[in-house]
Amino acid sequence: MTPAEISELLGDLDRGTSLPARCYTDPQITNRELSEIFRKSWIYIGPFAELSRPGDYVTGYAGGVPVVAVCNENGLAAFVNVCRHRRHEVMKGRGNAAMLQCGYHAWTYDLDGALRRAPRAAAEPGFKAEDYPLLPIRSEALGPFVFVNLDRDAPPLQTCYGPILDTIAASGIVLDQLQLHSREEWTSQANWKTLLENYLECYHCPIAHPGFSAAIDVRPDAYRLEAHGWFSSQIGPVHSAPVHSAAARSRRPTTSSERYDSRSITSCGPASPSTSIRAFRTCRSMCGCPMGRMPRPASPNSISDAVSATRSPTL
Repeated sequence: MTPAEISELLGDLDRGTSLPARCYTDPQITNRELSEIFRKSWIYIGPFAELSRPGDYVTGYAGGVPVVAVCNENGLAAFVNVCRHRRHEVMKGRGNAAMLQCGYHAWTYDLDGALRRAPRAAAEPGFKAEDYPLLPIRSEALGPFVFVNLDRDAPPLQTCYGPILDTIAASGIVLDQLQLHSREEWTSQANWKTLLENYLECYHCPIAHPGFSAAIDVRPDAYRLEAHGWFSSQIGPVHSAPVHSAAARSRRPTTSSERYDSRSITSCGPASPSTSIRAFRTCRSMCGCPMGRMPRPASPNSISDAVSATRSPTL
């Protein structure tokens, strides 16, 4: 689908008007979003703390393309996580390794992406290991976060997301004191725009997330959603006391969807990292919602089109 066709499809949308239904169901639009958005944007890959020692690595996806970020002797590096032989994913998960080895035919790369060993390569006429390195991609750190980008011409990470550090600091969170607690992956059978549109508003919060709303003031005059060019921010003050007083609760029965940990709420006070965490835990423990988690688009079934620069020798 060409840009002109997309423009014609969208037409003159008024502010606040939903996109046409086709934008959520047409595979052509999804494919164009993968190529023009997710493969040209900075994608979060993991915390810098997991890439602080030589040999540390984390894997993930950028626009459906498998990627791996590593720490080598020169600092951060990242590659398309696809073996140059038969397009098998080289590394899995995260951890620490002296070399990057494909689990299919044991092609082995060093932490700089250079091919160091390929079984039976000596018997292959004209085979040169230097012709088959892992394909490099851009990687940069912003505070305690590491991002990757498949687009060599994209603006620097600092240009896109730099101001977000000031926004976070202004909220009272000290990024240098954050520690990774756990990592959770999840999938949803929905178009990525539907998920983000839900995440980027709190109109539904009092109904769908009563625990969260009991901890965070989500009224329109208190809860701020602001656009900053490449990113948006959501800021809501922490309630200093439970929204539902004992007198109010006594006037009607309390349903299961309205129960929350009052100790977490009453101990909140002014906004701080600890109170924000308590508010988040209150909602998760009460209703199990995915507040605070950002989805990523599902990867395609085939990765061969995403790594078209890969060449296969005859080994």
